[in-house]
Amino acid sequence: MKSLLLFASALFVGSTSYGQITITDANLVDAFEVVTQAHDTVPSATIGSAGAAQTWNYSANVVEHTLDSMSFSTPGVLPPGSGYYPGANIAAYGELSNNAFLYLKKDATGLFMLGQVYWDGAAWKKYNRAETIVTFPSTMGTSFSEVITMDPMAFFVGFDPDAGGPHGFVDSIRYDQYTEVTSIVDAWGDITTPMGTFASIRQNKTSVNIDSLFQFVSGVWEPLSPEMEQAISQSAVQVKTDYNVTWWSNDPSARFPVMEMSHDNAGTVYTVTWLKESPSAGLYSMSANEVSVYPNPAQVSIVVETTNENVTEMVIYSNTGAVVSSVDVSSTKTVVNLTSFENGVYFYELRNASDEVMLIDKFIVQK
Repeated sequence: MKSLLLFASALFVGSTSYGQITITDANLVDAFEVVTQAHDTVPSATIGSAGAAQTWNYSANVVEHTLDSMSFSTPGVLPPGSGYYPGANIAAYGELSNNAFLYLKKDATGLFMLGQVYWDGAAWKKYNRAETIVTFPSTMGTSFSEVITMDPMAFFVGFDPDAGGPHGFVDSIRYDQYTEVTSIVDAWGDITTPMGTFASIRQNKTSVNIDSLFQFVSGVWEPLSPEMEQAISQSAVQVKTDYNVTWWSNDPSARFPVMEMSHDNAGTVYTVTWLKESPSAGLYSMSANEVSVYPNPAQVSIVVETTNENVTEMVIYSNTGAVVSSVDVSSTKTVVNLTSFENGVYFYELRNASDEVMLIDKFIVQK
């Protein structure tokens, strides 16, 4: 899924010289909207200067290499449901991540990521990573710092790095990450992107990531040995620093960061992402009570009944995200044949004539 800094906000825009602005939760993109972003993966842009009354012009020196979208919803209508993160009140779903959903909380104090829920091929799993994206209200000089720890991730390896020598047999490797974050709004001014010119504030965020690898030998977790470091070409401890600047506009046509750049400490930019167009209604633009899919579990077929006349297609995915079937939904009742489907969980999207996703849910085949 994409950078979590790419969620944001807005208030007004003028035509020439803009003044200092403040961003609040009222300016943030809301549920049932879709945001489209463009990416320059080989940028020639620079991050520009900090300070008051800046002018940043990126109208001509960014190139669109890729395009994708992120859809927002309320957690309760997502296939995993809202039970995984009860504190979440908004969720995000990426165009290329059918089986992963981000759970977030936004309130008067800020926008926070609580974690991710993903399908591992057999069940929904949680991936906890609590992180502050931005605090509200945000204006010039607003800052915060935090320490982020994520759930350890363990992987079975079943490997003896010295092939029967004195080094023990390594059952698994565990990955831990500890991150120290500092963020400050270090500038305000006018930014021009391919979408237009916006009054903005610029958030400058630095993340120091300390990654540690451990090995499970003879029933004990211990730091990765030199032999395993060499075998997997990884160090037991790695320190990496990420730098990001994000421009948040208060224009009501934005409601999302208008631009973000990742860069190094010297200011060399690695990637540029910008808002392609104003957020639009899209994903989950119909409610679950407008459709009935039965029986569930199913054996031979399912019946799709909907009262929403905009639904034209049902796209069915396997639990790995592969498209299994696409069915025209041209009336209030459609029968979908499942005789070729194997037992398991399937997800479906209901789409309209513009190919916009209106609802996602799941059914079970059990023969």
